[in-house]
Amino acid sequence: MAYDSARGLTLLYGGYTFISPINLGDTWEWNGTDWSQRFPTDSPSPRRSHGMVFDSVRGVSVLFGGYDTAVLDDTWEFGHIESTIATPTNVTASPAIICLGATSNLFANVEEGEAVEWHTGMCGGTFLGIGAPLLVTPATTTTYYARARNTTTGCASTACATVTVTVYSRPATPNTPTAAPATICSGSISILSTSVGAGEAVDWFTGSCGETLVGTGSPLSVSPVTTTTYYARARNTTTGCVSAACANVTVTVNAIPTAPTGVSATPASICQGGSSSLTANVNGGETVDWYSGSCGGTLVGSGSPLAVSPAAATTYFARARNTTTGCISAACATGVTVTFNSLPSTPTGTSATPASICSGASSSLAATVPVGVTVDWYSGSCGGTLVGSGSPLVVNPNSTTTYFARARNSTTGCISTNCANGVAVTIVSPPVITDVPDAAISLGLAYSGPTPVLTQGTPPISWLLVAGPPGMTISSSTGVVSWATPTTVGSPHLITIRATNAGCSDDESWLLTVNPLPDLVVDSVIAPSSATFGQQITVDWAVRNAGGLQALGNWEDRLYLSTDQTLDGGDVLLATAAIDGPLAPAGQYNRNLQVTLPTDYQTTGTRYVLVKTDAATVIQEANETNNVGSSAGISLTPTSAPDLQVELVSAPSTAVFGQTIDVSWTTRNAGNLTASGPWEDRVYLSTDQVFGGGDTLVFTSAGNGPLDGGTTYSRNVQVPLPIDVVGSGTRYILVRADATGVITESNEGNNAASSSAISTTATPAPDLVVDSVSGTPPSAVFGDSVPISWSVSNNGNAPATGVWNDRVYLSMNTTYEPGVDQPLSTNPVGTSPYAQGAGYARNLTVAIPPNYTDTGNYYLLVRADDTTSVGNRRAKWAHPVK
Repeated sequence: MAYDSARGLTLLYGGYTFISPINLGDTWEWNGTDWSQRFPTDSPSPRRSHGMVFDSVRGVSVLFGGYDTAVLDDTWEFGHIESTIATPTNVTASPAIICLGATSNLFANVEEGEAVEWHTGMCGGTFLGIGAPLLVTPATTTTYYARARNTTTGCASTACATVTVTVYSRPATPNTPTAAPATICSGSISILSTSVGAGEAVDWFTGSCGETLVGTGSPLSVSPVTTTTYYARARNTTTGCVSAACANVTVTVNAIPTAPTGVSATPASICQGGSSSLTANVNGGETVDWYSGSCGGTLVGSGSPLAVSPAAATTYFARARNTTTGCISAACATGVTVTFNSLPSTPTGTSATPASICSGASSSLAATVPVGVTVDWYSGSCGGTLVGSGSPLVVNPNSTTTYFARARNSTTGCISTNCANGVAVTIVSPPVITDVPDAAISLGLAYSGPTPVLTQGTPPISWLLVAGPPGMTISSSTGVVSWATPTTVGSPHLITIRATNAGCSDDESWLLTVNPLPDLVVDSVIAPSSATFGQQITVDWAVRNAGGLQALGNWEDRLYLSTDQTLDGGDVLLATAAIDGPLAPAGQYNRNLQVTLPTDYQTTGTRYVLVKTDAATVIQEANETNNVGSSAGISLTPTSAPDLQVELVSAPSTAVFGQTIDVSWTTRNAGNLTASGPWEDRVYLSTDQVFGGGDTLVFTSAGNGPLDGGTTYSRNVQVPLPIDVVGSGTRYILVRADATGVITESNEGNNAASSSAISTTATPAPDLVVDSVSGTPPSAVFGDSVPISWSVSNNGNAPATGVWNDRVYLSMNTTYEPGVDQPLSTNPVGTSPYAQGAGYARNLTVAIPPNYTDTGNYYLLVRADDTTSVGNRRAKWAHPVK
């Protein structure tokens, strides 16, 4: 095999086949695409393993040696013989100018029996194919070479004809386009926009990229009837080349609602200030927009129904609107007109004749209105309850009534805005007394009749007792009868009263019977003579009816625990017993009940069980004061409990404040239960031997307990006495067991005990006292600076040493109030000691603050040793500032 670089062909000769093992002697040429067999006149014998090379100087291929049935050493040459084949003619490309990615057809004319070979690069260069036309898709501008070749001999034309296909690049895909708005109603416009490179235009398509051209340019107005996707392709306006792909944007189209139907106005005619309800039918998801003037004119409101109150006759137009998309119908329904009618004026000259009538009589109402207008009469209020129409109008009120007249147009039905001032018809109603039921009272009990009730009757009403037993009286203003001492048991008395007003009257009668009464008395109460708080005991008692009438019904007997034999609010309710009547006169019943006594750790002593019969007073008795009975005294003791008591408090007979003293004491559990603990014993310093709020806590012994009943514990502690106590005298050490009350005891009042008297001496200390304040003017203005002088002496029993400050304050009174009085200035005092009785004087100018607004009396207060640097008692002095 050898490569013919002059013709751009590869020459193949001979070889060996293994299928039917023979040496080959055929000749082939390879042009880069196809093999073509050649049939030279003279050829070497079949062989294999031979050598071949191309002699580029002479333009021939040389073959040497090889192997057939034996080794060969012959040499052969294969050369190109110039042919008389003509170069192809009419070589063209259609189209000759294309855009990148497009195709072009190559054409050429050759002689009969010849074919066209196409090459690129040069004649015989890169082989593309055979035939005309030949479809090519060059990536750049390319020159194509056409060579004619005899299809029988394989001989080709010496030269090639050429044709060039120019290739233009394609624009880039447009930027992502936008549609404004992206959602429209059918028939509306959306603006399509995008951007492309310089020298390029945008073509818009629907269906797909390049399918149906809609228009060119950006922006581009479109009005699709359905939801549509638009494809934007860039186009070079010079070459006509278009982008390989499109960018797209979708415009969503919402359908337009149909016009509303069934448009109506109810009522279609209104009065001034009235309203009409506009209604129309639309599809689901739609509402109605109402316009006046024209369809789409002035928007009145939305919805169905819609209340309108036009000030003149108005035609309303209804348009449907989709509440989701906002799309509106192209047209409105036929307009509906609301007719407007003015209101009549308020009636005048209203009157009632007569203005006052008796119950059951009538009055004539009258008012003046124009022709064609009638009068409507109302009671209660203007427009309240319609009584009737016309003038005059006869009315028969049952009570005093105010009538209001309103004008109404008889044709339009419109009524005046206001009513005339009301006209009153006053009813003088005769009294009517409601029935009073018969009654019964008990002998000896005062009787007060019921307050009579009138079903009618105009005040004032006077009352008269027409009939009644001797001694009975009546209140002329209320009609209540009274009988202080009823007599005549069993005989009913007729009582008649009379109510009168303006000459009209009414009588009412009832019977009153005088009956004897029962009288419940507790004869005896029996309870144990001793008990323990919290114990259950049995109580027996007897009740007798000492009255002349049986006690009817059911009542309660209540048992109480009391410290005495008189029932009062401090007694404790133990139990309640339900009693079923009746109990005849002189009759008696006996009851017993088990009750639980309350738990009481504090108080022992005598108690009583009290029984009150008819405790809720449901039985009317001849005597209500004898219903309580008492048991004999019960000796009550507390239940088991601890009882901590302090014993043997010991302290020294003398002490000095500020020093530490030895204190000891013993605590005993005098109860019969263990005090489980822990608890605190506290030590106090007191001016007396009674524990109280003014005592000073000086020591706490914590963590005491448990302590069994009848046992004790002792404590001995070092107690520091306070140093800030001035003066000497007698003091006491008090010790209080279980000071915080964590142990529940049978007696909480015996937990404290006192030591013997201690003679105490004060710790020596200075006592700085402001003796006088002077030098300030009697008046000053806020913001002024004023002088002040003061003197201080040491009234203590020790020198005042160290460094301290005297401070001046502004105050509204002569009493120093921390945090309230305004500090003005401080004056340091030197370190020289001031002995007892010694002192010093100071002068200072202080500035009165300017930020006060209230004038009046102010004071300058001086405090010696304001910060208590030397441990003395602080003092002050006041001087007025105005």
